[in-house]
Amino acid sequence: AKGPSAGQSAVFFIVDALLGVSHQEEARAFQKEMAALYLPSEHRCLVQEFLASVARHGSVASYIERQGTDPSGRIAAALWQCRNVLASFRSRHLGVACSYLKQAEVGTGGSSFKGMLKQAWIASARPLMMPPFRV
Repeated sequence: AKGPSAGQSAVFFIVDALLGVSHQEEARAFQKEMAALYLPSEHRCLVQEFLASVARHGSVASYIERQGTDPSGRIAAALWQCRNVLASFRSRHLGVACSYLKQAEVGTGGSSFKGMLKQAWIASARPLMMPPFRV
């Protein structure tokens, strides 16, 4: 069993899906493992239902892309602000985890935390590919 991890919280699954954060292989595999083995069943159901809803209706990012227009720019600005805050949080989390586990090459429960956390941060900070907005 793995020790405590922020990845064992439904919050990050939901925030990532809502904001359109797409992870690379290592972080995606970690999330799948956390969901399958460590999330309480009620939380896992919530995440599954939310992900299914986002798959049907899209994320905030995909909504903006589909609209193609945001005359005031407020929706896109709010999305960018949310993504920046998430990237900032993940950057700080990576720093704290590295500081706390500085002597270890593996995280709690033997996880390879550095690469996975860095991937999560990069995915959050990655610019969104959005077409120019029509006014």
